[in-house]
Amino acid sequence: MSNTLNPTQTPPGMMQAAAKALPAAPSDAVTASLVSNKHFTGTWSANQPRSAWVYVDGGIGWKQLADSSDAVLAALDMLAAHAVAGGRVVNYVDGADGKIHEIYVF
Repeated sequence: MSNTLNPTQTPPGMMQAAAKALPAAPSDAVTASLVSNKHFTGTWSANQPRSAWVYVDGGIGWKQLADSSDAVLAALDMLAAHAVAGGRVVNYVDGADGKIHEIYVF
């Protein structure tokens, strides 16, 4: 039986070379995060184009739903209303713009 050891450290100078070889992330890069096991307790909308919000429990508060299109907003609003009416657990994707872009209702 062969006991092969693998290196655990990067050779000197390799980290700097690797960092120089990688392109810098664009300043407008979009990042998002998944928020789990929350409840929506209210919805709100206004007589304005693409304006719908949901209240997230746990100290998060009001979050705007993504408004990239009328269809996206309508779908997210229906999912949010379903979650509120049923008191269901939700997971959602919080975009870099601070808006909810995806909703998963359980």
